[in-house]
Amino acid sequence: MLRGGEEKAKSGGKGCRNLEETWKIIEQDLHGSGAKLIMRLLEVEPTALQFFPFKHANNVSADDEEVRGHGRLIIQMFGRAVRNQNNLARLDPELKAVGKMHEKLHMDGSLFAKAGDALLWLLKTEWAQKRWDQEGKAWEDLVGFVVKGLAGGMRKASDPVALANS
Repeated sequence: MLRGGEEKAKSGGKGCRNLEETWKIIEQDLHGSGAKLIMRLLEVEPTALQFFPFKHANNVSADDEEVRGHGRLIIQMFGRAVRNQNNLARLDPELKAVGKMHEKLHMDGSLFAKAGDALLWLLKTEWAQKRWDQEGKAWEDLVGFVVKGLAGGMRKASDPVALANS
């Protein structure tokens, strides 16, 4: 579902404004939106739970404060991308730093793409449902850029230079 994310998310014009309008809906409840994202990710990829700070909770739910708090952080990263649509490259250092933090947890970088897919699913089925035909491609491009940036912060196990310099 994710595209390469190389191009801007329809910077300028209607695509840009549509993302900002949808983002206003999401940011009205960052904790709740983030919890929905995490719950969707765990629904499609239950093994992702092991990488979250709440992994030992008896019952992970969207009402759990740790789920809501961590979800808010994830959602806010995408919000920064929406606000910086005209200069997404500005986010590269931050995205790579977050990717590197997750690498220290021995997380598989493919989970970034699965989180992106979870966000796109929520956008398509809930937050941007009525406007998906107009803004779906722009969201896919934006999410693809963020996912690629996050994954770019992780060293490749097959890269002996990166491993030697760690």
